[in-house]
Amino acid sequence: MLAKAHDLANVDKMMYIHLQAFLNRNIKAEKKIGKKSKPVFDKFNKFFDYEKAVNDVMNKSKKSEETKPKFSGLGDLLKKGGK
Repeated sequence: MLAKAHDLANVDKMMYIHLQAFLNRNIKAEKKIGKKSKPVFDKFNKFFDYEKAVNDVMNKSKKSEETKPKFSGLGDLLKKGGK
């Protein structure tokens, strides 16, 4: 079981390495304007909006706290014998 966990951790590391390579390629992207090339992302915020990502995570955690679990009434139903 430990060997499988180690192998899965290696897969995660490989995914992050490939993600980094993909992002490096994207950040170097340029678009042609006439005869000149201009970077697609001239500011880091256009490439990655940190504040939006944090807000999305915070809103997601708030929503999960507010919503009832999917099977919240299942225990009551089982106690009643399915009636």
